[in-house]
This record gives sequence, C-alpha cells and structure tokens, in this order.
Amino acid sequence: MLEEIVLPPNWGVELDRCELGESELKLQVHLSNLQGWCPTCNQASGRVHSRYIRKPADLPIAGQAVLFRLTIRRFFCDNSDCQRRTFAEQVPLLVERKARRTVRQHQYLKAQAFALGGNPGSRLAHKMGLKVSRATLLRIIDKTPLPQRPTPRILGVDDWAKRKGVEYGSILVDLERHCPIDLLADRKAETFAKWLEAHPGVEIISRDRASAYADGARRGAPEAIQVADRWHLLKNLGDHLKVLFERKSACLLAPQANPVSQEVANLSETAQKEVAQSLHELEEAQPGLEQHSLPIAPPVQAEPDIPAQNDRLEEEVEEVGSPSRKSYLFQHIKALTKEGLSLRTIARELRVSRQTVRKYAQAEKVPTYSPRARQVSKLDLYKPYIALRWQQGVCKGIDLFLEIKERGYSGSWALVGQYLAKYRLENPPPKPTKIGRGRPPGWGKAAKQMTSGAAKIKPRPMLSAREAGWLMMKASDKLTEKEQQRLSYLRTFDEEVEAAYQLSQQFIKMVEERQGQKLEEWLAVVGQAVKQEQLVELGSFAKGIRQDFAAVKAGLTLEISNGQTEGQVNRLKTLKRAMYGKAKFALLRARVLHSDAA
Repeated sequence: MLEEIVLPPNWGVELDRCELGESELKLQVHLSNLQGWCPTCNQASGRVHSRYIRKPADLPIAGQAVLFRLTIRRFFCDNSDCQRRTFAEQVPLLVERKARRTVRQHQYLKAQAFALGGNPGSRLAHKMGLKVSRATLLRIIDKTPLPQRPTPRILGVDDWAKRKGVEYGSILVDLERHCPIDLLADRKAETFAKWLEAHPGVEIISRDRASAYADGARRGAPEAIQVADRWHLLKNLGDHLKVLFERKSACLLAPQANPVSQEVANLSETAQKEVAQSLHELEEAQPGLEQHSLPIAPPVQAEPDIPAQNDRLEEEVEEVGSPSRKSYLFQHIKALTKEGLSLRTIARELRVSRQTVRKYAQAEKVPTYSPRARQVSKLDLYKPYIALRWQQGVCKGIDLFLEIKERGYSGSWALVGQYLAKYRLENPPPKPTKIGRGRPPGWGKAAKQMTSGAAKIKPRPMLSAREAGWLMMKASDKLTEKEQQRLSYLRTFDEEVEAAYQLSQQFIKMVEERQGQKLEEWLAVVGQAVKQEQLVELGSFAKGIRQDFAAVKAGLTLEISNGQTEGQVNRLKTLKRAMYGKAKFALLRARVLHSDAA
C-alpha cells in the first residue's frame, strides 16, 4: 500500500531497494518498460547503449527527506534516417528532463512560492524538510507562464499605489468571474486604451471618477458602457459637504449655556451665597467695576460668521498692502497653476505640502478654517472675587488661592499663579510686608480636602467640518439621540444648510434605490440654487456629474459595483507589504494573477 502511494502505478517505475539514513530516505527504482522511444523519430528501440543514475528529490515523508536513485537507460536509435544515434528514456510523470526535483515537489514549491514569496516560503520549506533557497522560489515564479484568461464582458478598473503619492499602477478585474485579469504599470489613459484595443469584447467598464480611466475607456472601447462607482459618488458628495461647513463654520459649535453660569450651578448653595455676597461688597466699594460682576446665563445665540469676518479682514489687509500668508499662497498657487505647473513643483517652490497646494488650487477664494472651541477656565468664576480682594490689599497669591479654595475652586495653584502674574503687571500692588516664608501650616491637607468633590467644567463641544458633512449623509434611523440633536441644530441654523441636507438625502436615495431617471431633475434643482448664489459647493459637485453624466446615470441605474475591484486592491496591498513594498512589478504581477488561478 505504501509503495503504491510513493510510486503510483501509472509512473511505470518499480522499487528495487529502500535505504533509511539519518536525515533522508533513499529509494532505488528503475523503469519497468523493456523498450524506449526515440523523441525525434518516435521509433521503439530495445538495444541498450549504457545506464546512469538520476537523483531527483521528492516530497518528504514523516519529516524525512526522500531522494530517488533512478536508473536511466540510454538506447541506440536503429532508424538510419534519424539524426540521433542514442537517446535516454524519460519519465514525464515522475521527473522532467534535466530536473533535480520530482514533478509533485515542483508543483508544491510553486504553490508555496506564489502564496508566500521568497524568504517566507524558503523558511517554511526548511521546516518541512525541503531544502530550497529563496532565489529558487523566485525563479520558479519567474519561469511560470502567466495564466491565460478570456476577455471579460464586465471589467472593473482601479488604481493602486506603487509609492504612495508618487507612482501608481492599475488593476483590471473580471467582475463576472471574480478574478484579476491584468496589472498595468501606470494609470495613464493611453496605457488603459491600448489594453482595451488589444482585448476587444469588453461591454461594460466599472470605474471610479478618475478622468484618465474615462478617457482611456472612450478611446479603447468606445462602444462599452461606462459605470461610475456609487461609493465614490457618495465620497465626492461628502467632500463637497465638508467644504460647505468650512464656509459655514459658525454652526459647528454646539449650543450650550454660558460655562461660567454652569459652574455657578455646580457649586454648593453656601458657596453660591458667599460669591454673591463678595460681588455685592465689590459693587458697593467700587461702583466702577461692573465689568467684574458675575455674568448671568444669556440666551443661546448663534456664533458670528467667522469666515465672513476673515474675508473682510483679508480685504482690509490687502487694501493696506500687506496681504496675509493665506492670501499670498492663494494668489501664487492660482498663478502657478495657470502656468501649467504640477502640484509637486508648486509645493517645492512655495515650500508647502501638496495637500495645501491641491486645496488652494481647487478653492474659488481664500480657504478659511473653523474656529477652535473656547477653552473654559476654572478660574473664570473667581476672578471678580480676586479683583475685590486685590483692591482690599490681599495680594499674596497663596492667600488668594486658599480663599477661593474655601469657596469651591477646583483648579490648581499653577493656574492661579499664571493669572496673577499677568494681573500684577496691570495692577501693581503695594510692597507687601514680609511675614514669613513658605505656605501656611496644614496647607496641603486643607487643599486636598477642598479639592475633593469639586465640580468639573467641560469645554464646549464642536464638530469638525467632515463630521458635520457625514452627519448630513447618515440615515435618520441610524442616528443616535445626540446625533439627532446636533443634526437638528445644523438644519435650523441656516436655510442653506437645510437645503443642502434635503438635496443630499435625495441624492443618497437615488443611489440606494437606483433612481437614475431622477438625476436630471436633481441637477436642475441644484443649478437653480447656484443661480441664486447658494449651495456653491453642491453646484461644483453637480458640475462634475454633468461632465460624466452617462457614467453616473449608469451607476445609479445598473446593479454593477466596483467593490470587487477594491477588494482585489486590498489583496494586492497585502502581497506588496509581505514583500516589504520593494517587489518588482513583474514579480508582483505574477503573484497577483496566479493567486486566483484555477
């Protein structure tokens, strides 16, 4: 039974002797045929010229390496018309001509090489009893011909990064057979068009919004239907909503009561009475210090339009003749872009990042930034009391710190010291009489008791422009209670934001329900809003859709998705990272195409 497994009957090989050594198993075998056939004239011959031994390695058995000692006979060719005088018999099922490994070991190593690569495959092979180097595995990959697949009817195309931000390639996927077809060395329109011309028969091309693939598809397969990927459409919509909220940054601050009044509410009733009494004494002693009085929580009001203020400031500065840095970059980037310079060249010239150059080049005016959330200080509530005590002659920081601690202050001594250092410059105190050094006795224990249980103030929350954009796109049934409140505030803050929300939800519904017939109507509504100088960002999004209208409408109508292609890109990245990102294009292409070979 074991002999039939090690030496299958169809090989035509018989076992003579078996020798078990310390690290390997040697099998002495010979061919059972009485005659050989000349490979040139295919005539049988039984006249033996000589014999020699071949030693091909086989797959290991129970951790022991297996080595064949195969006796090969050389025959005379009796055909006088044949060019050969002698020939050696071959065993194609056991070992190929001039090979040092059996066919089944070669197939095993080939599968291991395509799955793991050079170094990992070599390490695993050594642990399994196969002595093979990484160079041998790479040669196996290089000598294996690429699989031949038929031209796909539905083709997916996407780009992948050889060097992120520097060099990119393209991957082509058969969306019906769920397998990669080819890898292209770049993502240029010319390369993609040449591939399509060499592989006629593609009927549908699924792609992202890149203009290079659209141009290449039109040139290489003009009759094919182009389908824009729906995920990229939603991604583009989210990017334009982000730009909208960068312009409407005032609505990103969450409505909240006055933080100082909130801190008063968190204090104990006794502490509130003491603060109120101190403020009353302050007003009676110095009627001109009303600005130090404790503010009462005002009604919540919308923040001012920060971008509009920035624009006015920039216009005023430019009139004076000293433009801001943002205005300077904006003007120069626009000028260099009109001259035809690339983003990389402009970034190198102005010493800024490519992302900044891209943002300024795509903007119609100087980009603005969202205001930061106001940092609330725990000392704000006690500043009027400190001013009162300062005018009463209590100017020693540690004394003031202990007094406000007794009244509920939960902050640190360092915060009080920093504030008094600036306050002392504007209100210089009289020279104090030196009483003693150090802090009062029992100060540490008393401070710890005062600190325990003190209320904490949280800063005013704020959304980023991207978070607000995706909040506008999220389905209403998937919103949490907090997100629903924030979305309601965004929609009621400004009529333009409400209109953007309605149009965004309509577009998302078209994507989800494949309502491509409503696209033209939706574009008309957006165009009407742009004419009224509203929703400029959605107008830019609609302009891009009109330029690629046929592909976008097909994407909103057909069931075809480019998700498979994105998945193949992820698999490609995994293989690339396993080769430390330094694999040659030919090696990476071979491994990707053989990964799904039947």
